[in-house]
Amino acid sequence: MKDKFKDQLPTITFKKENVLKIEGKSYYVDPRSVYDKLLKEIEEYKTQEKQLEVIIDLDIFNTPTAKKLLEVFRSLESENAKIVWVYEEDDEDIHTAGQDYESMVKLPFEFRIKKIKE
Repeated sequence: MKDKFKDQLPTITFKKENVLKIEGKSYYVDPRSVYDKLLKEIEEYKTQEKQLEVIIDLDIFNTPTAKKLLEVFRSLESENAKIVWVYEEDDEDIHTAGQDYESMVKLPFEFRIKKIKE
């Protein structure tokens, strides 16, 4: 991926301590390379018995990302995983998107309001 698109891609941290965090912005036109790599890592992780905490802290994302997030969530449906959806208190769009995902997948969701740094 070229550096000029770096600001359009999220930061993904997958710690083997059972935490996957996707944060920042994700609006690159074709995010498959990023999320397909993540899906492979999730497949390798699935042998773990501890609960995986998936923290989604995106400020903005586009439709291609939305589809990939759904794919990530569905890949975890038969696993011991929990989604933590982080949003700013006044960001109704991001909050609603999390609620929509919650209704589409069989995973527990926890909603957290992001603390704004002053």
